[in-house]
Amino acid sequence: TRCATRCPGVGGATWPASDVRLDVGSPPAQAFATDVRLAAEGAFVCVVWEDDRNGAADIYANVSTDLGVTWRASDERLDSGSVPGASVSQDPRVAVSGGAIYVAWRETDLPGIVNPDLHFNRSLDG
Repeated sequence: TRCATRCPGVGGATWPASDVRLDVGSPPAQAFATDVRLAAEGAFVCVVWEDDRNGAADIYANVSTDLGVTWRASDERLDSGSVPGASVSQDPRVAVSGGAIYVAWRETDLPGIVNPDLHFNRSLDG
């Protein structure tokens, strides 16, 4: 209400007619995507999440360069240091700065391990 009087035309009153599916690397309803995080800078938006399409949790991302109007046709697996589904990667965190994407997460090679390692990946070209 305060923004409605101070910021006319702002405040989430208008949304596109349909939403957009971002985890496009697997058929609909075939994988469990969770722990979604988003970071944005200018027109650049990056979404990361935990996804079990390969049998165990991996970290994926999708990006938009036009304020979320369009997204990449395929998502990208970020925990590339192991075979897909071979480790358990969880709790992604994302930041964007100057067209670069930085993502960190917890990962263990053995499911159920109490003390996972901290992993990191980045894209410097958006």
